[in-house]
Amino acid sequence: MFCSASATFSQWQRMNIHNGAAPFVGISLNTPSPIIFAGNNTDGVIRSTDNGMSWSLPSSDLLNLDVEALVAIDANSSTPILLAGTNDHGLYRSTNSGTNWTRSDSGMPKNNVIFADFAIAGSEASPLIFVSTAYGNGAGVFLSTDKGVSWKAVNTGLTTLSIGPLMVVSSNPAVPLLFAVGTASGVFRSTDNGTNWTSESTGLPSGSLFSIAALDTNASSPVIFVGTWGAGVFRSMDEGVNWQSVNNGLTDLSIYSLATSGTDLFAGTDSGIFLSTDSGTKWRNVSDGLSPNNSYSYIGIIGSMMFAESDSVIDMFGDASSFAWRRPLSEMIGSNADVITMPSVTQSMSAYPNPATAIEHCMTSFRDQNTKVDIYDLLGRKTLSFNTENPGEFSFDVSMLQDGTYEIICRQGNDIVQGRFIKSGKN
Repeated sequence: MFCSASATFSQWQRMNIHNGAAPFVGISLNTPSPIIFAGNNTDGVIRSTDNGMSWSLPSSDLLNLDVEALVAIDANSSTPILLAGTNDHGLYRSTNSGTNWTRSDSGMPKNNVIFADFAIAGSEASPLIFVSTAYGNGAGVFLSTDKGVSWKAVNTGLTTLSIGPLMVVSSNPAVPLLFAVGTASGVFRSTDNGTNWTSESTGLPSGSLFSIAALDTNASSPVIFVGTWGAGVFRSMDEGVNWQSVNNGLTDLSIYSLATSGTDLFAGTDSGIFLSTDSGTKWRNVSDGLSPNNSYSYIGIIGSMMFAESDSVIDMFGDASSFAWRRPLSEMIGSNADVITMPSVTQSMSAYPNPATAIEHCMTSFRDQNTKVDIYDLLGRKTLSFNTENPGEFSFDVSMLQDGTYEIICRQGNDIVQGRFIKSGKN
């Protein structure tokens, strides 16, 4: 059986970034194309000027360093400052859009510290910069009042020094609320810029917390969310004092990351990305085009684009990989957004010959019934799409495809099988 391609539809696109990327930050946000920076596992900080279509290495100062935390100060000014926290190699500062970096960790431990997250409070003229340290030799939370030149510890009241995500809620600009997520010790809150902390975990489950986000951050009653490992998303309507679960529609309760855009809340899970448009009351899957069964450890929004990183996984060929993705918010939010649920992968398929030049043959354990087959390139773009009534053994023409590696996704009901082949023009 031979099948022809059909039109593609909106979905996530894999970006051409080696070893993944996260977190993402932007500067010059008021321009049509903001300058976007991303932390990289091996290249320090990378930069894009075309909304993530292409990336470059602006500096070799951080080469071979794993950047885990990144923030832009005065992001819309002519002289923005970038701060980058690494895994075990200190904190760095750039005043020329990432072209040069200098070590800037006076007042904090020099080694054996993993920087987890940044948060900014105060005014634009006099910002208060917070950074957290997590895991192993975590040293708690640090504060800088000179835009990252020097730091001091602000840990009074914290019952753990392994602190993950940070968040500032400016419901009262004179007294902003600062939240810190203890990776295994609940949520902490400060009303005096980190001088003192109190535990605010009533209603939260025990175990690891990975993320925090808020809707209506400048309102008198912001809605705050935390993501947990294995228990889903929890919501607080009283500035973090009490929490309740909000998981209707979430098919995966391991929440690695949360992000907000206006009134919309996104969650990155162990198997995809979900969206809630009603403060967490209901969720729907917006993972079309993403690699199945990856853990989405980071999601973030810059302008009109959403970015995500999937953690390293071992695929059917025994290869480990970490990917970065992007998708316009308009494809997921609003009347034209696709409402698509990615089924879970149950097994792999056989695909031969490999490499293929003209015809690819596939064998699966699926019963004979209508089955959807999609072919994706390594940028996450759908290149072929067809249906087959004979999924146990079928063939398709690959001669029109460019040379490269492709993924085959077969969907039958709620099940999916996955395979991979290489298209080569050589006989």
